[in-house]
Amino acid sequence: MAFFPSLNQARRIVSGALFFLIAFPVFAGADDTASADVLVYGSTPGGFCAAIAAAREGASVILLEPTAHVGGVNTGGLSFSDSNQTVRTTVMGLFHEWHTRVAEDYASRGVELNYDVNVKDQSKWTYEPSVAMRVTMAMLDEAGVRVITGQPLVSVDKDGARITRLKTTGETYAARAFVDATYEGDLMAAAGVSWTIGREGREEFGESLAGKQYPKTTMPISGFDENGNLLPFITTADAGPEKAGDRNVMVYSFRLCLTKEPGNRVPFPEPSAYDPARFEAVRRYFAEEKRPILLWDIYPLPGGKFDANNGIGKQFSMGLVGACVGVGKEC
Repeated sequence: MAFFPSLNQARRIVSGALFFLIAFPVFAGADDTASADVLVYGSTPGGFCAAIAAAREGASVILLEPTAHVGGVNTGGLSFSDSNQTVRTTVMGLFHEWHTRVAEDYASRGVELNYDVNVKDQSKWTYEPSVAMRVTMAMLDEAGVRVITGQPLVSVDKDGARITRLKTTGETYAARAFVDATYEGDLMAAAGVSWTIGREGREEFGESLAGKQYPKTTMPISGFDENGNLLPFITTADAGPEKAGDRNVMVYSFRLCLTKEPGNRVPFPEPSAYDPARFEAVRRYFAEEKRPILLWDIYPLPGGKFDANNGIGKQFSMGLVGACVGVGKEC
C-alpha cells in the first residue's frame, strides 16, 4: 500500500522543514550545483506530497529521485488502491486531492469511474499508471517543484547533526532542510541515523502474530533433481523458531499493468540471462496440478487494463518469498 500523507501530516512535515529554514539559515555555497530551501530525496507518494506541500508554503523545493521514475509505486503499477482497507474519512489532504485529480482526468475524457472519491466508503479506487503519472507531474509542476531524476545518493555532508549537502553520483545538492522520502530510508542511513531492519519476535513488543508464519499447505512436488541435488531456489535450511524474529525483509514484488486489448499490447521480452532450468520447481507444480493455474492476482482497472500483483497466499508467484535474506541482498 502506498502512503499519502494526510493534510495534518503534510503540515507537520512542512512545519518541521520551515522551522529549520528559520533556525538554521546557513545556505549553499557558490560551489554547489543546485540548492533549495527544502530538498526531498525520493519521489515516492510521501515524497512528492511533501515536496508539493513545502512549495505551496513558499519554500523553494528540489525533488531528487535516484531512479528515472517519478511517483514510486503509485505511478509504477500499484493501480488497485489499498485505501479501501483504511478509514477513508481520516485520510484527506493531498491524498484526497490527488485522487480527485485522477477522477477529473478521467471525467475530462468522458470516462466514468465506478466510484466517487467524495464518498468515503470501502469501494475500490483504481486508475491507470499513465493517468497517475500525468496527475503527479501536473501537481509538481503547478507547485513549482524542481524535479531531478537519475541521481542516486552517494554520501552526505553534515554540520554537527545537521545535513548540509547531499552528494549523488553526478552532482552535489545543498538545502536548509532535507526530507528522506525513500522506501528504505537511504538518506537517514547515510546521515548516520540509527536503524533496524527485519521482523520482530513475538516477545519484543508482545505481539502474538509477530515472528514467522509458514505456509499452511505443502507443495506436491519434489525439491530435488534426479541426482539428489536441490533444485534452484530450494533450501533445506531451518528458518528458526516461529516466535523468533530475524533481520530478513519481506519479499519485493512486481505490479504489472496488463491488457486484453490487442492494439494496446507490448511484448514481454525474454530476459537475456533467462534459463528455464532455474524454474524447474514451478514447471513441476504445473505438471502436478494438470490444470491451468494463475500464479498471481488480477485486479481490473479502467481502460480495459489489469493490475497484476503477487499472489496472496501463493507460494509460487512473482515475488521470491523467503529469499530476501539479510541487509543489502538481492531479493
